[in-house]
Amino acid sequence: MHETITVTGGVRIGWANASWPLAKLSVSRVTLSISAMMLGTYTFTPDQVVALELYGSIPFFGGGVRVLHSRADYPEKIVFWCFRKPERLLDEIRVAGFLPQASRTALRNRTGIPVRWTPIISIVVAWNMLFLLDGFVPWNPPKAPGPFVLLAVALVLAAAFASV
Repeated sequence: MHETITVTGGVRIGWANASWPLAKLSVSRVTLSISAMMLGTYTFTPDQVVALELYGSIPFFGGGVRVLHSRADYPEKIVFWCFRKPERLLDEIRVAGFLPQASRTALRNRTGIPVRWTPIISIVVAWNMLFLLDGFVPWNPPKAPGPFVLLAVALVLAAAFASV
């Protein structure tokens, strides 16, 4: 029987990490999609996935499931984990009907950063707007930080914790 499953968990994409519950895995017969806050969405078809394999061991959380794929525009290392055993998650993916079909010869070395430009630009714009709202402009004398500056620092700190 083919169905769609959705699982909440964490993900490592390249060198970036989104901890639980900031990532979501959605699998159907025709697509496997991993979306993570601040890291974007990575979608695969069966002909782009070489294998889904067990990966490492994370204390308390168990292991994860690594997506070996042929997409040159995605980082090489994509690992999803959740509170389920990785073996059970692999079984659920198979039950959903998603079966990797790409050849191992399709694997390539990839480069680049795993973070999409849109979240980065959004954070920089929000940071600057909060400073401007607090009255920090080059033509005024320096002053003590106000609530918007503190909010800007708190938002960047929250984004840093969310990506670890």
